Parts: sequence; C-alpha cells; structure tokens
Amino acid sequence: QVWDEMRQNINDVQIQLPSGTSPSIVNDDFGDVYGVYFALTGEGYSYRELKKVAELLKRELLAVTDVKKIVLFGEQTEVVYVEIAKDKMAALGITRDEIFRALHAKNLPADSGRIKIGSEHIAVYPTGTFTSEKDFGSLFIAGRNGRLIYLRDVADIRRGYMEPPPNFLRFNGKAAVGIAVSTVQGGNVVTMGEAVKQRINELMPLIPVGMELNVIAMQSDAVTQAVNGFVMSLTEAVAIVIIVLLIFMGLRSGLIIGFILILTIAATFVVMEYFNIALERISLGALIIALGMLVYNAIVVVDGMKVRMEQGMEGKRAAVEVVGQNALPLLAATAVAVLAFASIGSMENATGEYCRSLYYVILISLSLSWLTAVTTTPLMAQQFLKKKKDKSGKEKKPKGSYNGPFYKIYRKFITQRFLKGKKDKRSKEKEAKGPYTGRFYQIYREFLISAIRFRWVTISVVTGLFLLAVFGFGYLEDLFFPASNRPQLVVECQFREGIHIRETEKQVARMEEYLATLDGVTDIASAVGAGHPRFMLTYAAPVETDTNYCNILVSISDRGMIDSVYTQAQEGLERIMPDA
Repeated sequence: QVWDEMRQNINDVQIQLPSGTSPSIVNDDFGDVYGVYFALTGEGYSYRELKKVAELLKRELLAVTDVKKIVLFGEQTEVVYVEIAKDKMAALGITRDEIFRALHAKNLPADSGRIKIGSEHIAVYPTGTFTSEKDFGSLFIAGRNGRLIYLRDVADIRRGYMEPPPNFLRFNGKAAVGIAVSTVQGGNVVTMGEAVKQRINELMPLIPVGMELNVIAMQSDAVTQAVNGFVMSLTEAVAIVIIVLLIFMGLRSGLIIGFILILTIAATFVVMEYFNIALERISLGALIIALGMLVYNAIVVVDGMKVRMEQGMEGKRAAVEVVGQNALPLLAATAVAVLAFASIGSMENATGEYCRSLYYVILISLSLSWLTAVTTTPLMAQQFLKKKKDKSGKEKKPKGSYNGPFYKIYRKFITQRFLKGKKDKRSKEKEAKGPYTGRFYQIYREFLISAIRFRWVTISVVTGLFLLAVFGFGYLEDLFFPASNRPQLVVECQFREGIHIRETEKQVARMEEYLATLDGVTDIASAVGAGHPRFMLTYAAPVETDTNYCNILVSISDRGMIDSVYTQAQEGLERIMPDA
C-alpha cells in the first residue's frame, strides 16, 4: 500500500516537470538479488545481434522453476541518425523546424478508422511506415515555396547506437550483454540455479557459433559449496564430541549421550522446517555453537543415573530421582544460555535481519536438548546402564563411576609414578565408599564449602572478574561479519568529473590488462558508467552513476589468494591510474 501511494503521488506531479523531461520511474524491486549473472560475448558480432540472442535466452529462462525476473545489462539502444547539412538546407530553402515536423508526423501509431463492406466492419491498416533507415531518405519535406524535397537531399542518414551510451559491460576485454536472473520470493536459489543451467544446456544449439555465455556469478554454486562446508564442519564437530564422550564417559554412557545429541539435532531440523528456517551458514553455525551446550543436559542426567545405579539403586528409581532433582535447574541453565543470544533475535537492524536465525536455532535446539534430557535420556539410561553380572549370574560389587579403560591407565600411571607401588588402605576404603571420595573431590568440596561460607567474597570476586571482562572486551576488534570468502573482489573506480565515457572505457581497458597479469585472476567483468546488477545480497550497486565511474568484478581461482590479489591490485592500479 505504501508503494502504491508513493507511485500515485509521483504520477501527480509529472505535469509540473519541465518540457522534455522523461517520466519518473518508481523502482520498488531495488532489493532483488540476481544470483545468476551471465555475460554474453561474441567476437565480430554487433550489439544488435548479441541483444537478439540475449532476449531469446531471457524469454526461455523466464519459464524456468523459481525464476522471478530477468534483466539485461549493458545492451545498447539502437537509433537512426539524421545528420543535416546546413549548406544544402540554405541552398534549397529548408529549415530545421520543417524537417522536424515531417519526422514527427511519420510512423505515428494512429487509428485509421474502419470501412463497412457488406456485413463486415473492417479496420483499415495504413501502409507506408518506415521499415529500415533507408526509408527515411524518401521522406518528403515541404519547403516554404511549396517545393517537395527528399530528406536524403539535405541529410545523411545512418543506423547506429546511442552515443554516448549510458553504460555498457565488458567481459575479459570484450563487449558483452549481461543477463541477470533473480529468484521468486521464498524460492530455492539452488533449485533455480540448477534448473537454469539445465535449460541453458538445452538452448546451446540455438546460440550462434562464436558467441559464448560466460558465468559472472552463480549463487547456487556458492550456496551449495558454503552449506556443504558447514554441514561437513557440523558433522566433524558432532563426531569429535561423541569421541570425547566415549573416552571420558565410557562406552555405554558415551553412546547414549551421542545418540541423544544426534536425536536433538534431527528434531531441530524438523522444527526448523516447520517454521521455514532455511539451512544456511548462520543457522548451521548456530548448531555448531550450541553443540557443547546440547550435550550438557544429557551428561548431567546420564552421569547422575550411572552413579546411583552402580551404587545399587534401581534404574527407574534413579531416573525419577535424578530428573526430579535436576529438571528445573537444567531448565534454568538452558534459559540463561538461550537469553545470551536473545539480543541478536530482537535486533531491528541489518545484523538482526541477517542473523536472526542464529537465535531461533539456538532457542529450538537447546529447548529440545532439555526436553530429551528429561524424557528420552533417562529411558535410554535405564535400558542400557544395567549392572554387570559375573559368571554365576550374580551382580558384581559396585566399583564406582570411574573404572573405564582411560581411568585405569591414568590410575596405574599415578600409582607407579608417585606412590611407587605402595598400597594405600585409606584410598581403598574411600573407593569402596563411593566415586566422589578421592583427593581431588575432597579438595573441590572444601573449595565449594569455603566459597559458600564466604559468599560476599565470592560474589565480589565474580563481579570483579565480570567487570574486568567487560573492560577487556573494549580492546577486541568489532567484527560481527567475517571477511567474505567468495573468490571474487570488486574494484570500484572514479575518474575526474566530466570525462567522456569512451575515455573511461580506455582507462578501464588499461586496468583490465594489468589485472589479467596477476596470479590467480580468471575472469574480469567491467561495468562502465554504472554498477553491476545486485548479484549478491551484500553487494550494493551505486544508485547515482556517471560517465566517470566503473565497477570491475574480478574472479579468482582460489579464495586463499584474495589477500595477495587485493594488495597487488590496489597498489598497482594506484600507480597506473594517478588521476583516478
């Protein structure tokens, strides 16, 4: 509604604009992202021939799945030039106004009426319209003395392109027409990109020999690569967490917690699908961030049940007791972890728009981790954390919670290194009493008791550490978004005001020659007089364009070379172009 009202207000003032002014255009699609961006080139072909093929591709690709809109960039407007010879006009007694009136009166679309023939009422279609630039030469001009003169007698007529052009596109030094494709609202850019590539392969026989369709940007490939990389990182992180759990929690406990972790992640994907939260870098990164917190709830429940069951308690009773004691504290801890990211979810700026899924995914995954910790986890622990029996079928005497292979090797090393094989009856008595009677736990218990006893000192220390952390954060670099790892960089350049666009083109050609010599540079797409169509979300093409402006998109073979190419390009171009 807001756009409609603004468009109406703009239309209302059109009559107040000076004579000859072009109608105002309201562009409410400025936010569209043209994730698929091609450059059509052809050695020896004219702009007219390139545009004809580009329009064919545009017409065919509009029918592809999830394609919203296709725009052409850098195509040149065809015009007919009528260059009047003043000496001939003077000799024949013709004025410019008489020539202009004759041209204005020609090729105007008008209703020629209808004629009744019998019962038919037939529309009349007039002939004599111009079909080529040669027809202009046969136009009669009526002089002041009533003499009729052909236009070709006083003017040279030729066909060409509008000069100077408002903008144009170059790809690797060749003239090109850009074809930019955007995705429908809610569409899948990966699906759209693959469908576009498939349709182009089918249309290749229709493209003339010598023309090439070059890829400037293919967002579907970039998205697929980025998501696959994050999925691999997520898989590796899950595997590392499970391996660490197996080492320090034992085989059964580690497998149970690992299963709960995978179940929680799978359930998170289901809820994300329900709320239309896409799998992208931010949402997948949120899962990686939350991995350590996702296993915390399950670890507390499994470890608590394991200790009680090894002390002889029945599994069901251990589950009820552990969940009853820890459900609310775990819920509070989960809520605190979720609230730590709440500020991201409530931001109304660009950061909130881009990163809101980070908060939502953490909210979903941590909530589900608590839910599985108080439901599925105790059930799994009851089923699989059973007491071992000896050969006679009797239950073995409880040994405590720390009798896995890792702890046996560790205990043996400590005993041989520090106790020199001596038997410690006191330590055996403590071990028989329970798993938390060792020297480490005794020291830890005394520390906790002292912290509680001198609570004001504890609170003061924690507050001081918090303030110190806040102060220290002021020295960290503010970098919420990392540097782009896309294997491309943009060179934006402005020459002196008032320079002709053809002179800008010559300077751009020099820049392209230098950039092509840098190691790793594969393709160079130059937009002269304007910026490229918005081929990615974070690329903002300049609104105000001029003949002294150019925007060069440099593609690099390996994103690891971006820094070196950037440095060489900046220093080299500043040396070559001192006036830019």
